[in-house]
Amino acid sequence: MEEFIAEIAAQSAAGGEGVPDDTIALVFNVIRAIFLLLVAVAALFAYNQAQQGNDWRPIAGQVVSPLNNDENL
Repeated sequence: MEEFIAEIAAQSAAGGEGVPDDTIALVFNVIRAIFLLLVAVAALFAYNQAQQGNDWRPIAGQVVSPLNNDENL
């Protein structure tokens, strides 16, 4: 995806300078970092629920179930 966006940015530079590849790489690195932070927060939330006596499996099931739904495809 990152290479595709870089290619589009290079092609859209009509006679001028396009978006630098470093900028595109930075944007994708920020997106990756945000995703990893969200995964860590979800893991901490599930751990906290398990420590309070609540079961973490229903939480994980709610997160995974929309991914398994054929209507979302």
